[in-house]
Amino acid sequence: MTKIYVTVDADEVAFDKVYALQTEESKAVQYSFADTKFTEAAEAIGVVTEKVSNDGVSTLEWVLTPADKSAIYKKEGHTATIWVRYVFIRHNGEEVEDEFEGVYVPLKVTVTKNAAGTVGVKLANYWFDNQTKAILNVKVPNMEPGKPVPSTWVTPINQVWEGNNPKFTVAGKTVTNPVYKYYFAPVQPKVGNVQLTVDSKEVVDLYDGKVTITDNAQLSVNEVALSADYEAGVYTNTELKANGVVIATINQETGEVTYENNETAKALLNYSPSVPKSAAELYANIGVVLKAADGDCNLVAAVAGGVNPYYFLRPLNMPEITGKVYRDGVDAYKPEANLSIFDVFEFKDWRGDNGQFVTPDYSNLWYFKYYNVNNFKVDEAGITTTLNGGVLGETLLSSKTNDIHIWHCTGDITNPTRVPAATGLDITYSSETMPNWGEPQYNGLKKKFGYLRYVNNGNNVDSAFMLRIPVQVTYEWGVISTYVDVTVEPTL
Repeated sequence: MTKIYVTVDADEVAFDKVYALQTEESKAVQYSFADTKFTEAAEAIGVVTEKVSNDGVSTLEWVLTPADKSAIYKKEGHTATIWVRYVFIRHNGEEVEDEFEGVYVPLKVTVTKNAAGTVGVKLANYWFDNQTKAILNVKVPNMEPGKPVPSTWVTPINQVWEGNNPKFTVAGKTVTNPVYKYYFAPVQPKVGNVQLTVDSKEVVDLYDGKVTITDNAQLSVNEVALSADYEAGVYTNTELKANGVVIATINQETGEVTYENNETAKALLNYSPSVPKSAAELYANIGVVLKAADGDCNLVAAVAGGVNPYYFLRPLNMPEITGKVYRDGVDAYKPEANLSIFDVFEFKDWRGDNGQFVTPDYSNLWYFKYYNVNNFKVDEAGITTTLNGGVLGETLLSSKTNDIHIWHCTGDITNPTRVPAATGLDITYSSETMPNWGEPQYNGLKKKFGYLRYVNNGNNVDSAFMLRIPVQVTYEWGVISTYVDVTVEPTL
């Protein structure tokens, strides 16, 4: 007010005898100024009142609501200027016709916001690729002795953070007792030809409008620019979908993600291996959002780096195998014409070499029952060859000859039982789901899974060629496809 007194060349006593703040319902009338003219503001920004202290000093108080501040922040320079007017006392409360009467006082405010905060600290065991990608895995075997892998896959997302909780830093200070939740980000990847989707791609402003997100990096930018609503839009995405089918959900109360047990979810899970982790292709972009500490307002506190890819690691892996050999021209019961499935294929869980099913001490054999490996099927019709100029992986063996076959057999090598190609071999286990299997179980499993027999009912082969034998393995979480490449050496 001192500047006003100086402007009109009067002290406060003299000023107050002549002028009074123009008000309506005890609130100052607000004006805007443009083109050298003052006009009453079409819409007031906040509320301006005059306060008088005990010693008679007048001050102007401008009260802004969160909505007012949000609107101001969206203006150029995040700034707003309004004018209030002191008129002659005799005219206060009346319509003042002379726009030049009295004194116009400018009030200017600039709204500032903290820059986007940060979230951490990443727990190295749950991240890969320079800690840019997180992992979500099924339960480790023997976490619950005697029980198989759960058919319901639930993982606490908090496991990826040090101390099992994210730590937020805003304006250089650690947020104490943060309120936060996880959500599926608006932009999701493609897995093969399948686009993953969510329900909302919008950041909704608490007070005005919304913005559609086309790049997850825009989230923190808009969290600063807008008054993002913690309870609306993208922050309510709790379902991840593929072709309209829900494949994963997030419980925002517990911070757990559930991978659904349905055919669509299983097909995507088994689309690519998870060993090595860099080969995995199924992931979800999951964000963590921090609620601002301002009262009860559902305002988002901006956080940079809140969205990360979380990879669902396929529980079972069977790498493609090369370098195996058959010998043409030998009797069908000879070892050179038979490959034991246990000697050919490798079974690993999502941990890679640490999750080998078959080890020298047999200690992990029980994984076959834990992961419910229940069917082994040889795709006899899909075998390809390099025979007579064929291309491995493209040229079907059946297109080159009807005399050479690969049969899946069980039983004694001299008296085999052929497994029906259409159904494959169903596998059951009598031993308990405990880490106490040994050599007897190994021998039993090797016999149970059987062998791949090379059969040539035609002429002897005078030059080597290759076969690619595709197989499918069914387990608790779907079907895995793999193959073995075998060189057929010519008849001696």
